Amino acid sequence: MSYFVPSNVNDVGVESILVGDWFQDNCIDSLQLIKIDVEGAEFEVIKSCLHLIKKYRPVFYIEICREQLLRFNANYEDIEVLLKQNGYEFFVNNGKRNSSNDDFVIKHINSLDEGGNFFDLLAIHRDDKRYPNYIKFNKEKPKMLENLFLSVGAMKAGTTWLYEQLKDHPEIHFTPEKEIHYFANKIGIEKQLNHRNRIIKLKEVLQKTASGNPKFISQNAEEISWYAEYAREKEISNEWYENLFRFNTGKKFCADFSNLYCQMDENGWGNVRKVTKNVKVIYTLRDPLERLWSHYKFHMKWVNREDEALDAGFEHFKNLLDKDFFWVNAEYAKNYELLKNSLNNDELMILYFEDFRENPIEMLHEVQKFLGIKVITPEQSKLDKKVNKTKNFGMPAEWKDYAYKKLSENKTVINNQLGHEKWSIKSL
Repeated sequence: MSYFVPSNVNDVGVESILVGDWFQDNCIDSLQLIKIDVEGAEFEVIKSCLHLIKKYRPVFYIEICREQLLRFNANYEDIEVLLKQNGYEFFVNNGKRNSSNDDFVIKHINSLDEGGNFFDLLAIHRDDKRYPNYIKFNKEKPKMLENLFLSVGAMKAGTTWLYEQLKDHPEIHFTPEKEIHYFANKIGIEKQLNHRNRIIKLKEVLQKTASGNPKFISQNAEEISWYAEYAREKEISNEWYENLFRFNTGKKFCADFSNLYCQMDENGWGNVRKVTKNVKVIYTLRDPLERLWSHYKFHMKWVNREDEALDAGFEHFKNLLDKDFFWVNAEYAKNYELLKNSLNNDELMILYFEDFRENPIEMLHEVQKFLGIKVITPEQSKLDKKVNKTKNFGMPAEWKDYAYKKLSENKTVINNQLGHEKWSIKSL
């Protein structure tokens, strides 16, 4: 049967009947299953048989297409709310659709968004006794990750240096993307994980390897495969994120460094706990004034204006500090409270840039003890390695006075639980 696409030209009327009316006309007194595939009108069908749902609690098997629903002024939320209000749990069929061997694999989902843009939905009433307990009570998707290590910022406070020291540790698995940013994207802090951006990254990897000889391509096959999976799904999901760590072959921790995670509220951290059984978080801080200046220079380098960092002028500097995306990285106290509200004491470690610059080996040992992994001392050449370097020019006096005043007078920057003796700015 060909795919049905309506047209405004040569419309053809089709006789139809409400499910409830058909049920009554045929004197049917039992209902176990409703299969719906009506090219976008699924919500209308479900609404039409609410009285049957309340009486019989049938299983629903529904073909769901986001685009088709829009044609009938409906969306995922409409179906989700209606069925959840009536006691239904959702499962998605991950098996091959229309397969000759009936390959049917179900997975519990909390929302229809997790199913993607086009999928088969199985909706089962939570009190349905015809189904095994493992289906009836499987309200939380099994956690695939045992241990997750997250470095959550602050930006320009030494997180990349920390990554360089730990990336080859035998008990920590990093993906080709040091900063995945998944959890922050999932709750709307950023939108850089859209499908187009992920496809672009895959394209860059393919272009890099395409001109190589077979040996070179073979050596990079895992990276190519990783980015192919990274870019494959149009919509990101918890399963998508977990699958990014599929090449971890027995290392204790999967690791993800993102300075955006310190901005997450309990919703973001709640999703973290759906993905992993255990989480360890490190929040790295640096003298607020020094970090802010380093961030400004890095930003100018990022936008290809590094040589204009000073020529851009004082007003440009002031305006940038007032931008939310820039200033939020300076709000140590605010971000710390978000972390404390969502994490247990043994899950969170505060590091100071000044400490691991003065005593790098000692601080790296402390980090490894916090993670509960083997304590390894990196080679001195790695400890001395400079990362994300910017040009070495100082902050003009007027700029420094303005930044100092803005930082020292803002209660979201420092509180009495944070701070270092070497910082130029103290707690209010």
